Amino acid sequence: MLHVPPSYQVGTPTPLVMAFHGMGSNANQQLLLTGMTTTSDTHGFILVAPEARSGQWQLPTGAETAADTAANADFAYLTAMATDLNDMVCIDRTRQYASGMSLGSALTLVLACAPNRTFAAFGGVGAAFYSPACDNAPPAPLIYFHGTADAVVPIAGGLAPLGQTVAAIPDSMSAWAAHNDCTAVTQSSIGTDVTLTAWTACANDADV
Repeated sequence: MLHVPPSYQVGTPTPLVMAFHGMGSNANQQLLLTGMTTTSDTHGFILVAPEARSGQWQLPTGAETAADTAANADFAYLTAMATDLNDMVCIDRTRQYASGMSLGSALTLVLACAPNRTFAAFGGVGAAFYSPACDNAPPAPLIYFHGTADAVVPIAGGLAPLGQTVAAIPDSMSAWAAHNDCTAVTQSSIGTDVTLTAWTACANDADV
């Protein structure tokens, strides 16, 4: 699904945000869940919500399995879609952003791990990881949200929906901060029930 804000002008390079849905969801539900069409209109960016086959993004395992073949097909789809988008609207290639919910968040971080990536920054909700496969990627500006009562992907780590064991979310974010060579960390309260942890003074301004 493609949403173009009313402020868009033909021929003017315009930022692009991709929004990846969660497992079993779809593009339309992702837009309804996030309200990002309104945000697109307010801030003037092009919004794209891709849709996975059967609601299931395929993530690479790194073991050259059938899952990796399927994941490569998904990445080929996203690459082809980006090419098609450039034929329809004028995208600022330096301001392309990836975001996602749950499995879409995991996909977002897979894209952050790419050594030759096209996205400038990343945003995720409800699923995070860091793996050695990310070591060769450049610093990744990243914002991430996770509920402390999440029973699907426990913030303290454990079993995730697909049966795999996930690391504790704070540990994954600390690993991203280390990857980005961040040298400062602060914690502050946002309202009564939200804590913000910010890693700053990072390489390439890639704060977490």
